[in-house]
Amino acid sequence: MKRYDRRAICLLFLLFVFFSCEKNDQDTLLNPDQFEFGIVGELFPSIKNEYEKSIQIIIPQDFDKRQLRAYFKTPDHTELFINDSLQISKEAILDYSQPMTLQLRSNGKDISSSWTISVQKETEAYGLGKYLIAARSLNRSWDFYIDQYRTGFYAINNCGPAVVAMASKWVDSSFVQSVAELRASIKPDGSLWSTSDIIQSLKAQSIHANVIYLGQFQNVIKKEIDFGSILILCLDMFDIKQNTNRIQKRGKFYTNTSRGYGHFILVKGYQIVDDEIFLEVYDPNSGGAVYSLNQEPRGKDRYYAAKEVQQATENWWKYAIVVRPKN
Repeated sequence: MKRYDRRAICLLFLLFVFFSCEKNDQDTLLNPDQFEFGIVGELFPSIKNEYEKSIQIIIPQDFDKRQLRAYFKTPDHTELFINDSLQISKEAILDYSQPMTLQLRSNGKDISSSWTISVQKETEAYGLGKYLIAARSLNRSWDFYIDQYRTGFYAINNCGPAVVAMASKWVDSSFVQSVAELRASIKPDGSLWSTSDIIQSLKAQSIHANVIYLGQFQNVIKKEIDFGSILILCLDMFDIKQNTNRIQKRGKFYTNTSRGYGHFILVKGYQIVDDEIFLEVYDPNSGGAVYSLNQEPRGKDRYYAAKEVQQATENWWKYAIVVRPKN
């Protein structure tokens, strides 16, 4: 009797283990959302939105959407379809100029997962538009961006010395003075800098700087950038539209609700997209905020619509400080 009981118990235990393992395998099969999808050469890993069932891909501006090589990795016993076409291999060259539908189906199961694939070039992903007509950027091989909120006790008022430090670093990669040190040399009490203070500080670094009138605004800015010079503007940020999207780079990302918010920014390039001109700027007012994709400061490489910047300078200071590179 005891021997029989022991055999029965062992048999029940083995059946329990078998069905438990089988159940776990089924659970794996019933989770087709665990997959990888991307485009060869994409700027960032694909952005999957589980709630909307969407996949956003950002590709370099010079890529052709009609000829993109995609790669896939799916769970075992799962088939992948793009626009209802079964994908046999792990890579495929397809046309992504229009949104595509990706579907995963578990073999032998009435279970599937559908996703919308959207491929965007940089100008689209950053909120500028679809067609890039012309562009010029005066970036350097070294980093010269500064977040004013990391510049000491008077950080909230340090947009002036911060743009001087950025401009100085742009001119000379060996520039080492901190924003706090620049601040200490002019108005050490922490009060706001004027445009005259900017010029004085630049000249103290032996940097060539002159003031120009922004009459034909867009033509003047474009001409100076094409000539190889960066510009420092003093403007009312109330006129720059806000954009809180943490991926896009168009517009300011912070809030100011009333006119009279004077601020210094550095202009180092432009892009003409869909016949609209955007200025490529370093805005020192990051406040520690970062882009969601690369964790860089959100004031770095912002794009402000030229027509908005023009209005903002007309309402504050109708000139620009031009900083030229070393001869």
